Amino acid sequence: MKNKLALLFLFSIFGILLAFTPIKKNKETTTILTNHSSIYINVNRLIGRWEIYKLTKGNKTKENRKKYIIFHKDGRLSGGRIGKEPNKNGTWSFEKKTNTLLLNSTEDQNDLVKLEIKKLTRKDLVLMKDSTLIYLEKTK
Repeated sequence: MKNKLALLFLFSIFGILLAFTPIKKNKETTTILTNHSSIYINVNRLIGRWEIYKLTKGNKTKENRKKYIIFHKDGRLSGGRIGKEPNKNGTWSFEKKTNTLLLNSTEDQNDLVKLEIKKLTRKDLVLMKDSTLIYLEKTK
């Protein structure tokens, strides 16, 4: 009888501990955005080197991997042709209210580009400018 009570007590304690143990969330989930949604974006996922591999406008698709862009943690931005040193520089910021990425060229202060983030994961980024979708893959 004592063994059964001890065993029941241990299982009860184990059950209580499980009930209060936080469940680890899967951080690999895809964040897909719709127009001006309020879905949370982990902006830190932007930090790193991204290669443009496809552009889509309407029913036309252009696939090539010629250019890259690097989002630096301090808000700087650099990029250029793959295999070459960066030849374009600027700054980037994120507008949370509209899920918009703002890119500004260092060379031309009036060159502000607004891109809506449509999808952001650890490996994939899809941006939209006007009606063109820009597909990028994280490489570093």
